[in-house]
Amino acid sequence: MHTLRLLAALGILLPTLAQAQTYYYPVSTPTSGVSRASFVQMTMGYVDNLQGGTNCFTDVKTQSYAPSVCAAKAQGIVTGDVNGTFRPDASITFIEAAAVALRAKGASVGSDVIWYRPYLKALSDRNAFPSSVSNILNPMSVTQAQELLTNVFSAEHSFTNNSHTPTSTNSSSNDGNKNDDVQLTVIASSSSVDVGDTVTYTMKVRNNDNRDLNNLKVYAFIDSDFDFVSTSDDGNYDKDRIDWEIDVDKDETETITLKLRVSGSAEEGDKLSFRVKADDSEIRKTLTIDEEHNNDDLKISISDSPSSVEPGDTVTYTIRLENEDDNDLRVDVRALLDDDMEFVSASDDGDENDDEIEWDNIFVGENDDETLTLKVRISNSANDGDTVRLEVRSEGQEDTETTKVDEDNMSSNNNDDIAVSISDSQDPAERGEIVMYTIRLKNNTNNDQEVDVVATLDPGMTIYTNSDGSERNGREIRWRDLLIQDDDDRVVNLKVRINSYVHNGDTVRLKVHVGTFNVDEVETTRVEY
Repeated sequence: MHTLRLLAALGILLPTLAQAQTYYYPVSTPTSGVSRASFVQMTMGYVDNLQGGTNCFTDVKTQSYAPSVCAAKAQGIVTGDVNGTFRPDASITFIEAAAVALRAKGASVGSDVIWYRPYLKALSDRNAFPSSVSNILNPMSVTQAQELLTNVFSAEHSFTNNSHTPTSTNSSSNDGNKNDDVQLTVIASSSSVDVGDTVTYTMKVRNNDNRDLNNLKVYAFIDSDFDFVSTSDDGNYDKDRIDWEIDVDKDETETITLKLRVSGSAEEGDKLSFRVKADDSEIRKTLTIDEEHNNDDLKISISDSPSSVEPGDTVTYTIRLENEDDNDLRVDVRALLDDDMEFVSASDDGDENDDEIEWDNIFVGENDDETLTLKVRISNSANDGDTVRLEVRSEGQEDTETTKVDEDNMSSNNNDDIAVSISDSQDPAERGEIVMYTIRLKNNTNNDQEVDVVATLDPGMTIYTNSDGSERNGREIRWRDLLIQDDDDRVVNLKVRINSYVHNGDTVRLKVHVGTFNVDEVETTRVEY
């Protein structure tokens, strides 16, 4: 179907050539919609090369948007007007925005006597025409601008790339574009904010390479409506960019945090962009300004069971949502896991997305409450004395619950009659290596004792050999009726293999329980390679 007939069928009103040219160089300045400068800033957030300087048009000097506009000019994305002006404050129309977006993407659109027609055809041919646009001469709204950019830079629409495009071909996706060596994860503390709110971005950089990565450069590009607050790892802040240099050991993950504040220039309905890049991996996140998002009638509380755990234990968190309003609520709930937590399960169709658990459209009746449950496993890499933290957010409200890691938590080794000690043949050990654990049982009584002993293996271990007629049952080794003479000791041995999937720096543990005397002991072995 001819492009014009197709667009007409979609209800798009097309101007004549004279109308389009007149509008492109208007005498008056429209007063509504996204400005030309703002749209260029939004677009250049998808482009890596932002070296454009300042003073590139007679009306673009050193304003906050000047680097983006000048970078766009240097790359041929914008040309300005014949009189040397750019008119940064004028509202941008759809046909102007389409041209800017497709040039930035590097799309091959050809040429036509009607200058804008190739751009419209390129959008319609790839089903990338924003559904919310009804007149291509009208000033664009923020929503329409965001829809246009999302469509143009989404990989599914397959526009041809050139030097304008970012290295990451899927750069507009919140899932990011991860290469084989560096994997990025970005979690925002909220998806909806108000002016003045502080947003925390947690960025995790995982090294999947077979070598350590030293001085890896990580870049975060922030929207002009963000004010820098603070960052971890000595991040260097310079205008709209924060740079880090970090070392990431092979098969390890480094975490960076960045705090930003929504500036007073932001308006309700605006979408603030945030982009992170490391090596060839890139992720984008978008926040919406919503003055109504902070609902004081919703209360969040969290409880944990148990409140003190050992590495490898499972913790159940109960999340209570209380609606103090006289109206029903439907809310989205987000739970952010600590680095030492591993997702197990969630009620109410909660979905795991990296280290964030998402519940959507949860119903909480008027003056009523709703309960969600979340189960997590404490990582074997957690150390004695650590505190793991679960943070839950919804409707601008949040609560945090901390759980202490205590390797002696489940131990009742307070019986003087029987003492247990465990030693490992090597610590640290490599994955795939055989480790022998020596379990020594000391009888401090004046009578012979017969005891049952159970050794429980960490999931990162596999049984290799066991001594003294012990029985195997899954990850448990059981010795029945071991005789320990009075005031003497007895030694049993157990060999295990460290599993190949255990990560560098993780800790595996062997737990020994002596029945009747109710005595427990734990030995941990660090894995390094």
